[in-house]
Amino acid sequence: MFSSPIPRTIVLKLNSGHRFLEDVRARKALSLAINRKGIARGVLHIPGSETEQLLPASMSNWYLQNVTSETEVVAGTPKSLLTSLGWKKNSQGMLERDGELFELTLITYADRPELTTVATAIQAQWQAIGVTTKVEVTNSSAIPMGHQDGSLEVALIARNYGFIADPLGVMLSDFGSNGGGDWGAMNWNNKKLSADLMTLEETSDPVKYNKIAQRSAQILYDERPMIPVSAYVQQTSVNKRIKGFRFDPFERSFYLNEMEFVKP
Repeated sequence: MFSSPIPRTIVLKLNSGHRFLEDVRARKALSLAINRKGIARGVLHIPGSETEQLLPASMSNWYLQNVTSETEVVAGTPKSLLTSLGWKKNSQGMLERDGELFELTLITYADRPELTTVATAIQAQWQAIGVTTKVEVTNSSAIPMGHQDGSLEVALIARNYGFIADPLGVMLSDFGSNGGGDWGAMNWNNKKLSADLMTLEETSDPVKYNKIAQRSAQILYDERPMIPVSAYVQQTSVNKRIKGFRFDPFERSFYLNEMEFVKP
């Protein structure tokens, strides 16, 4: 059995213009509160699929090698980050600031049934730090609709970054100078990132491309306009007599010329 991460990721799309989410410390606190390993193992039943990055290692230009689950701890703890923003737990153990509860509505869709169970797990994990989360299961069309009319607060989605081998087109759509796309960032824009993405459109030198893409990936990791949760994994069963198998995450080739059948 071969387990191969593919360029599709379960991510939380955040409305960074929301009064509770506009400060990066709040977004980092919510990210830190997610038990990704628990979700990968106990909900998705795919240990090792947890991720803090939007793109898998197969997209090496956009994958940060120095980021691990331990790296997250450097940011602080959910409690310390939220306390620095003025949030305190009330007598019921829920976060409150200026008489207002920290409440969010998280929407997701049933087209991919795993999203509903992951959303429920995140709801419980955020509840543990004092954030009240209402989960609504709706149609996938509610995501772009909520983005356009500004009503969306948080959405759990499955984002495909691998329509082609180079995800630049998707990155431009999701994080470009227009403030984000229907399935990308919402009310969030970073001038350095926008400039880098535009430069990448005209960059053919692979060394320069890697340097700029890595810088872009670091900005997205640091700012958290979207919070990655888990990477999708392709499970492939291969007969033990087959040698030389490898999986193309973009499904362009089966590499049949590299495989051989070994007689018993």
